[in-house]
Amino acid sequence: MVKNMNKRFKLIIQSICITCVFCLIAAAFVVPVRSFKSYSAPNESAVVLDTNSNRCIKVENNKVKFNLDGINFKSIVVEYNFSFENNTKLNEKDINSLALFYSGNESFTSTCLNWSNIKQGNQIYYVNDNKNIDNISITNPEGLSCERILLYNVDFNESLSPIYIEFNIYVIAFVIALLLSTIVIFIEYKTLFLEKLLLWVKRNLRLFAYLSVALICSLVLGCILERITSSLVFSKVFNTSDFNIYLMLFISSFVFMCVCFVYNNRKQILRPETAFVLIALNVGFLIILICPIANANWDIDTHFLNTIGMSSIFGQCSLSDMNVYTADLRTQPTVGLHRIISNIGYMENNNDSVVYFANRNFSLEYFPGAVAAAIAQLFNASFYFKFNAIKLINLLCYVCLCYFAIKKLKSGKIILLVIALFPTNIFVATSCSYDWWVNAFSFLGMAYFIGEIQDSNKKITLRSTIIMCGALFLAFIPKQIYILFMLLPLFMPKNKFNTPKERRKYILIVLAFILLMFVFLFIRSITAISSVGDSRGGAGVNPLAQIVFILSNPIQYAKTLIMFIYEYLSVSSSNLYSCNFANLGVGIFSAFYIVIIIVAVITDKDKCDVFTAKTHLRIIVSIFFLVSVVLVVTALYVDFTPVGSKEILGVQGRYLTPMLFPLLSIIGSSKIINKIPKKQYYYAFYVICSIYLYINFAQTMLLRFLFS
Repeated sequence: MVKNMNKRFKLIIQSICITCVFCLIAAAFVVPVRSFKSYSAPNESAVVLDTNSNRCIKVENNKVKFNLDGINFKSIVVEYNFSFENNTKLNEKDINSLALFYSGNESFTSTCLNWSNIKQGNQIYYVNDNKNIDNISITNPEGLSCERILLYNVDFNESLSPIYIEFNIYVIAFVIALLLSTIVIFIEYKTLFLEKLLLWVKRNLRLFAYLSVALICSLVLGCILERITSSLVFSKVFNTSDFNIYLMLFISSFVFMCVCFVYNNRKQILRPETAFVLIALNVGFLIILICPIANANWDIDTHFLNTIGMSSIFGQCSLSDMNVYTADLRTQPTVGLHRIISNIGYMENNNDSVVYFANRNFSLEYFPGAVAAAIAQLFNASFYFKFNAIKLINLLCYVCLCYFAIKKLKSGKIILLVIALFPTNIFVATSCSYDWWVNAFSFLGMAYFIGEIQDSNKKITLRSTIIMCGALFLAFIPKQIYILFMLLPLFMPKNKFNTPKERRKYILIVLAFILLMFVFLFIRSITAISSVGDSRGGAGVNPLAQIVFILSNPIQYAKTLIMFIYEYLSVSSSNLYSCNFANLGVGIFSAFYIVIIIVAVITDKDKCDVFTAKTHLRIIVSIFFLVSVVLVVTALYVDFTPVGSKEILGVQGRYLTPMLFPLLSIIGSSKIINKIPKKQYYYAFYVICSIYLYINFAQTMLLRFLFS
């Protein structure tokens, strides 16, 4: 009786806590905590320069250039002949880059301020970023031409207005919060996940105490070593001995990793899934702290705005958010500790008010980051905190999913660990993009498929089927081009089922997920063909015309395709998916890492791999891999490459990552017996992967902070 009462009391407390958490998240999405800031031209007189002025020094093609030498101004208005609403091709990114400022040998874009009403007028407000401007080059979009510019020696007028939300929005948010909390409470009642987690924490309190002491000691040692290094080395090489917190964090992280390895080596074998969590979190936290460069990763501008657009009911964006989206000068990768810190301060000062309402289309892959951004905005956190909160929750989700993926495998754990620890994969996991989502869920789905085949004596359960198919479905929602790999579960061996009826139910579940994905793919294909393609590919991009060209010239395209894929899959291109850091450059020793992968593929085998080494399965996976590569390349040729080009543009090495694990996990031979003791075998890979990560991140990120 007492036990039942205690159980009910615990359930009530848990239910209240879960409900409060979901209500807090719902409030973060709907409660407006910032005012809308709008700008207007100053009341004072302006210096007016039109295209007939003697300061209009050059007019060529679609650009006009003004000489501003000797004119001091804080605000500038660029005025065109017609309203921007007549030009539907012009987006916010284009508007921000219409004006290019020149100061000495430096050129940069400024910040557009009147985002909210830009399409209703013919003026763009820019602010002078405290620089002496020599010239300004203004682009004339199609159908428009710059008539004049107005230069003010004072700032634009600012006005604030509150953001109101109708009462029914709060009711809907509260109902959704209650519904989701009820589902989670039911799952907790059935699984007792939180209770098991609490018991695990209690059992490992001593371990957490050791880790805390180790972390503190690592930070202290990091400070000491930073002072020694700065005084003896960097003061002579870089001409500065200032305290560098980023160097201190790097040293402390490396020391902490070494301490963890030594501690676990003395206790017991560190399982691959646990080692992955240790390495990925340690290095991931370090990247988040030492890489505060907004546009370091691929397409962060678009991904970040999509995340921010989902983080509030109105898609509220601050000026700092728009600076990231438009790739403002302050958000670009740069060198120099002081300059980077200055850029962070600039972003902090422009995060207090809303200036724009972004597109609020719901995309599931952005939801974790949107939750982090919403909560940060609810508590009026700084831009730097909000930006890093998005990266942190993405990292935690990636690590959690990869942990369960590696844990599911009976063999091949090291293969997946090495792939999941690609420097590129850790790098994208600490960004605002959805690449981590695609990678992590594809790892989980494929690991469940391979793990079930390896465990031939155990029948597949409904739970495993849903996790496997659901993970693959979620993985390929953002990039449906990988849809072929959703067919793999159809090749589950017959001995995994008790009866033919169970197998038929299993096949129906798999087909249901595949059918749903085909619906998404069909809708997206229609949209892509009817669109104008990716504007980053240039003016010659036309998806429909490109498809006509391929169908009319199949042999010519086949030659172009084969030559590109040969180079794309070559060992020399492996650095594009293993140690590529986007806008920060490419890492070093990528060939060495390929050797590590090959060694893992050959040696990470066990008796259970005899079931995954079937010839028919190898052929199927290989065909799926090659066909998917062809589809990826062709998709970029259609959507990103000018019509008829003999080159294929826009194909990134990271697009191979979701396809690597299923291929590498089945091509090795199960006849090879690895006689190396597990402890030495595992730790060799742990240490090598960790050192490789630290070397590459030091080269691409840390060195940027060692220049004054």
